[in-house]
Amino acid sequence: MSQFHSLTIASIKQETRDAIVITFAVPSELKEKFRFTQGQYLTLRAEINAEELRRSYSICSAVQDNVLRVAIKKIQGGAFSNWASATLKPGMQIDVMPPMGHFNVPLSATNSKHYLGFFVRNTCLQK
Repeated sequence: MSQFHSLTIASIKQETRDAIVITFAVPSELKEKFRFTQGQYLTLRAEINAEELRRSYSICSAVQDNVLRVAIKKIQGGAFSNWASATLKPGMQIDVMPPMGHFNVPLSATNSKHYLGFFVRNTCLQK
């Protein structure tokens, strides 16, 4: 069972009007736990308005970058995304689970292929 670890926010970059990129400082004793492969995500946990909220965000740094980053886009009514954008600052700590997910294919320099991905957004319309 995975557990949360308190990670320090190394930096926050305002990427677009509605999105921030958070870079985490991973201490040396947790480097192995937070080693990731392409296509994985992190689950963040925070107490917001006396309620524990958890949200998962895709890792948006390359494996060879040796940094751990996620992007958070504010969404209308998004409790976690709006809180994170307004509240989180470098030097603060937040609870983070080690990387999870298997949405990837093995990378190999000898295996040259072209990949195409589609993102389909499910939307429910209410009348």
